[in-house]
Amino acid sequence: MKNPDIKILVADDDDSLRRVLEFQLQEAGFEVVAVSNGAQALEVFSGDDFDCVITDWRMPQLSGLEFIERAGAIRSETPIVVITAFGDVETAVQAMRSGAFDFITKPFDRTAILLTVQRALKYGEILSEN
Repeated sequence: MKNPDIKILVADDDDSLRRVLEFQLQEAGFEVVAVSNGAQALEVFSGDDFDCVITDWRMPQLSGLEFIERAGAIRSETPIVVITAFGDVETAVQAMRSGAFDFITKPFDRTAILLTVQRALKYGEILSEN
């Protein structure tokens, strides 16, 4: 699914994971903007249109939860996928209630993240059409 017209924002304070995600998504044909904290993510998100966001739950300056809430106020139709190493049911429920499209626990494999992104993109298309 090569589509450089699809832009994905990746926000994670783990440098190596962020680079791997960025590479995998670019290899899949997406344009990727990667940042290292929630405040940067919100600033970039506010100034550009993204088709999907992948954000860590625990980040400096602005948590994933705060990002989801603020990003949702800017563009609620953009699907947000939360990734975290601290995955428990309570956190997942909190993420979904705050507006996340999906919740993935680290470590995850390439297939899982790409399938989730494809589902999120389809969901975002449907929301944009309505």
